[in-house]
Amino acid sequence: MKEIIALVLSGEASDIERQQLQRWRREKPENERLYQEMEHIWRLSSVETLDGSVSPPPPMERIIAEAERRRREVVPVKRRSLSRIAYWRWASLAAAAIVVACVGVLALRDTRDTVHSTGPGQTSTVSLLDGSVVRLGPSSNLEVWSADQRTVSLEGTAFFAVASDSSSPFTIRTDAGRAEVLGTRFELRAGPDSLRLVVVEGRVALAAEGERVEVGQGAVTTVLSGSAPAPPRPANVWDLLEWSEGLLIFQSTPLRQVMEEVSAHFGVPVNVRDSILADRSVTAWFGEETLDQVVSTICQVTAAQCSIGDVVEVTR
Repeated sequence: MKEIIALVLSGEASDIERQQLQRWRREKPENERLYQEMEHIWRLSSVETLDGSVSPPPPMERIIAEAERRRREVVPVKRRSLSRIAYWRWASLAAAAIVVACVGVLALRDTRDTVHSTGPGQTSTVSLLDGSVVRLGPSSNLEVWSADQRTVSLEGTAFFAVASDSSSPFTIRTDAGRAEVLGTRFELRAGPDSLRLVVVEGRVALAAEGERVEVGQGAVTTVLSGSAPAPPRPANVWDLLEWSEGLLIFQSTPLRQVMEEVSAHFGVPVNVRDSILADRSVTAWFGEETLDQVVSTICQVTAAQCSIGDVVEVTR
């Protein structure tokens, strides 16, 4: 989230990025404290002069001193180009984070994997370094490997929206088997002696006991400990997903499919009236937003015109 914070503070963030930041700040007090700390460092590192020119960044000692006092963790970021002013500020923040990590090497050099956990009745949304998003279900643990951010271990239930990377498969390890994907959306329920895979979009390869099956969109398969994966079978995947509050997470998903899921989620018919528009992709996730907020955000990022009534109309 550090880069999104930098974009918001510089006024260069998109509506989706601003909404992501607001949701992230509300998730837990530690996130809000980190935002406040970074905002303070940002103010210290202002580089725009009164005449509008750009000067070199302020003395690094000033930023480091504040960072050492306030910061206790380094948050993964997804890279994106910034303007010159935003770049200088971002460079200052990144350099401060690096120096802080080096100063406290024994305490802060964390070679352990990062673990995200939820208790009974809790859910959590985790944004990974590669741009993938994971919605973690109740009583679940997600371990992100420090050596490879596209390798995780899961105990419990999670919905994955995996960012596409043809050079690096995304791997989920469980006690009962291993799933590999390049870019897709699916739910994985991993118990101590069983595994269930429900694929919403794309294809997922599931391996166990030396056997491997590929599961396509709209299909489900299971694995029992000590057994090979069962043959995939077609299913109404939305009836199988374990998310009573609904689920709206998209990863390079065609607008056509996005609006089908929005329609099912809110119970409102949606018409996308242009085939070119329908193929445009959407990467976003939503929590407690209303129909108006979801539709307006999606239409903005796809440069579409939308009207909301008894039927949601989407046109160019």
